[in-house]
Amino acid sequence: MPSAHDPGPAVAGGEPVVVVPEATARRRTEALLAVCRWLADDLGAPPTVVCWQGGPLVDAFGAVAPVIDAAAVNEELPARALGAVGLLPAARAWKHLRLRGLLRPLAPAGRVLLGGPDTLPLVEWLPRRPGREVAVWLGDEDLASVGDAVRAATAFVAAGDEIAEALLAAGVAERRLHRVAEPLVAPAGPPADGDLPAGRPCVAVLGAGTGDEQAVPALVAAVAATAALDGPSVLWVQPEGAQTGALWTDPRFAGLEARVVDGVADDVRRHRDGLVAVVQAGPAHAALAVEAAVHGVPVLALGPTGGVHATVVEPDATRLGAHLTELVADPARRAAARDETRRRARLHRVDEAGRAVLSALSMAAP
Repeated sequence: MPSAHDPGPAVAGGEPVVVVPEATARRRTEALLAVCRWLADDLGAPPTVVCWQGGPLVDAFGAVAPVIDAAAVNEELPARALGAVGLLPAARAWKHLRLRGLLRPLAPAGRVLLGGPDTLPLVEWLPRRPGREVAVWLGDEDLASVGDAVRAATAFVAAGDEIAEALLAAGVAERRLHRVAEPLVAPAGPPADGDLPAGRPCVAVLGAGTGDEQAVPALVAAVAATAALDGPSVLWVQPEGAQTGALWTDPRFAGLEARVVDGVADDVRRHRDGLVAVVQAGPAHAALAVEAAVHGVPVLALGPTGGVHATVVEPDATRLGAHLTELVADPARRAAARDETRRRARLHRVDEAGRAVLSALSMAAP
């Protein structure tokens, strides 16, 4: 695998080029890593990845595609030696020359995906090429950068409704706007084997711990809605390391302990064919909620959702309980909700995001 110091001929031919803002465990980086994996499979050859800032996920990208680690120039001996003796302008000039050398193999690249507004300066560092198509991935947190992005890019991947509206308001044509939703998930295979029969009806509650003010109301609503089902009917999934002991001291749960089973993420995957719904009691487990939604499990929420587009937010536990009761009692309503959930979750699929990227990069410059 070519390194930052020796990109090699594979880098020059690996299109598209994907520029990662920072190789750390954050939602955007993980989404771009998933897209790079999909692109490598779909195109039959990996893209080229430029890690604009370093981080622990550089090696993860390197396992998927040739990587240029632009941040490596800061750690090379000449830059450190010049800086150590106070020759900062000389150190800066050397790093600039070194960076241009690292990026020189990208001169033939005709398609570039910038992973966020922090990577917009890369356009000025790349060797010039007429007709290059540049797309930029933006989320709702990037509203302040719309103007700069419009000046630098030919197409846009919009991960959020607000950023999409802002781009349209800035004069971006609808045909240049390609929508995705974070977090991204890859549709999983068949459910794993488990102790419970496949298809057993239940409700999964994804909580943020018993200290979260939404946790107990969500669990109470789920227990009440599934009262007609036999045996344990609520799967309670908390963040790793959270404790549930305090749950049973709440008087609202008196006599209901047998209805709730502690679980982990794999339990949600194992029983997803029988899940009536997934309830988000907070933004924790957003990726797990998306994964369930991609398979058609309705996702309801009390409070923040962590950006899950397939979620119907219920403002209070009473409304949540009524919604769950309807889903439990009416198979036709449940089937319709599953179909609608799949439709709304489509933008969270890795393959949909990959196709959006390819569509954005196939457009001619305006």
